[in-house]
Amino acid sequence: MDERLREGWQFSKTKLSDKFGWKDYVANLDTGEEPLALVKPDRRLLFFTTADQPQAEAGDMLISFVAPESREERAAQRKEKRGGDNSKD
Repeated sequence: MDERLREGWQFSKTKLSDKFGWKDYVANLDTGEEPLALVKPDRRLLFFTTADQPQAEAGDMLISFVAPESREERAAQRKEKRGGDNSKD
């Protein structure tokens, strides 16, 4: 983890919705990226481990460890899919 931090990896949060669910989230992960924890709407913090994989659903916030450019690249891809400029990105 220390090496990845030196390379610029960072923590990222992604809120799941009816339009952007678990399968969409997993499809957007790059090699080596993974979810670390899940924050439920009632503020419970559940960690992903080899023994426990919390059930993610709409309304949950995923905390991930991602590569340096991933967040920006994904924002650009979302913008492109929506067909142009969007001030939320």
